[in-house]
Amino acid sequence: MKRTKEILKEWELYFISKYGELVCEICGRKLRFYNPGMKYDKKETVHFDHRNGGKEIIKGSPKVWLRSHNPTKENIELWQSCGFGLLCDLCNRMLPTKDREQWILQAYNYALNIREVENGKSNRIKE
Repeated sequence: MKRTKEILKEWELYFISKYGELVCEICGRKLRFYNPGMKYDKKETVHFDHRNGGKEIIKGSPKVWLRSHNPTKENIELWQSCGFGLLCDLCNRMLPTKDREQWILQAYNYALNIREVENGKSNRIKE
């Protein structure tokens, strides 16, 4: 546990140096990097998002990967190649990993009361 805590602390320093203040890339909520032993509030901790449909080299939970990999030059380059997003818990839970673009388009069309028509163009529904 102690070694995991040390590794995560090193990653936390890396993320703070890279991003400064950690904020959700969707809603702007301020986030914290969680370390074992800290008071845990899921709403405030950063969630790393697979924004490439799960096609990243790092599979599964990014946080689990961080726990067992020191932030060496090679590991930082590997991490950066994945392009993980920084999200709060709520935004992370709302956004699907697979078929994200289609889901967002459908949600957008729903919010604006738009339906697709046969020629591929969207039309606002008039009521």
